[in-house]
Amino acid sequence: MLLEQRIKIVDDSVATRRISRKTVRKTSRKVSRNAVRGARGAKCNRGELQEQLTKRLAE
Repeated sequence: MLLEQRIKIVDDSVATRRISRKTVRKTSRKVSRNAVRGARGAKCNRGELQEQLTKRLAE
């Protein structure tokens, strides 16, 4: 569920230019990895992670 949300967010943010599924998947994976690293490691819960993700993509 979380991954689907993430892909959708990434998809929306790059909807202006045409982009392949593969790239979306790759980008979302990269973004999530950065978010996990940026958040206080495993201590942060999923909700916080999702918020950070949306914030970072909104910038």
